[in-house]
Amino acid sequence: MRAPGPPNNRCGQCHQNGNASGGLSLAVGVARANLVNIATGCNGAVVRVKPSDVANSMLLRKLSNAANKCGNQMPPSNNLKAISAADYATIERWVAEGALNN
Repeated sequence: MRAPGPPNNRCGQCHQNGNASGGLSLAVGVARANLVNIATGCNGAVVRVKPSDVANSMLLRKLSNAANKCGNQMPPSNNLKAISAADYATIERWVAEGALNN
């Protein structure tokens, strides 16, 4: 499957161009390199996206507000709507299928 872009540009509001919140830029051309097999800032044993491993990908934990996430839910509920179920499913499938750069 083709690598997904930031859903409805919600992620890009904080993680694109000069606004790389948390040191994570999701700008076109660098997003995958900044996500896949990169240690999280709060738990070096867990990576942002672990290819083919949905359960151990912090991105999905944060998007779903799982209890075992580090930091806050993404996107922050105070100023942005949560991503849709369809957008979440697309990202989850991308991770499950190996987080390919295609």
